[in-house]
Amino acid sequence: MQIRFESPRSFWYTTPSKVSAEADAVVDFGVMYPSAQIIGYAVDDAGLALPDIGMLIAGPRGKRTLVTDRTGACVIPVEEGGSYEVSVNAETVPDGYAVEDLRPASVSLSDGESKKISFTLSAIRALVGSVQTYDTARETYVPVAGATVELRGLNRISSTNGAGGYVFRDMPSGTFTVLVNGQRYDEVELSVAPQVLRHEIRLRPLTSVQPGQKP
Repeated sequence: MQIRFESPRSFWYTTPSKVSAEADAVVDFGVMYPSAQIIGYAVDDAGLALPDIGMLIAGPRGKRTLVTDRTGACVIPVEEGGSYEVSVNAETVPDGYAVEDLRPASVSLSDGESKKISFTLSAIRALVGSVQTYDTARETYVPVAGATVELRGLNRISSTNGAGGYVFRDMPSGTFTVLVNGQRYDEVELSVAPQVLRHEIRLRPLTSVQPGQKP
């Protein structure tokens, strides 16, 4: 048997809307008539929607959790005007996104009012690798310490360590030109998804760099 609740006013279930029960069982349903609403959004640092992100809402009548849909949004109806605090449930954030800097958002609502709150979750991206040059005497590539690796357009520079290694953390998505010791080497592309991209740089022997060429 199926029972359907209808109302001329917009309403929201505060309990599950579908329940399986034995015959003659008593089933309680909670229904709320909202007087205002908060629309919460969760996006990544490229502006793309993040679904299935839990949002915690604390207000005059307690706390509850809603989850963003495939558009990265969730509609949070509230029973009365007042002050509310909305935060992201860190346990629902996929691996590869930074949550350390997420802070709750406070919002004050009047009856009949609708307000939007957006949370941006930054994907963790890094570019790592090493700079090497070919040693003709040893017939192998060897690390280059103290080389300057630059990402044009970001104005970011890394100097290689004793093992020739370099690293760029907290990277945005996009395509970037790599310069070594001030000269163009090639390009790298980081996607909007979290990633650690390893990019090895191999220089011609006895030269700082030959633009667009690799051994």
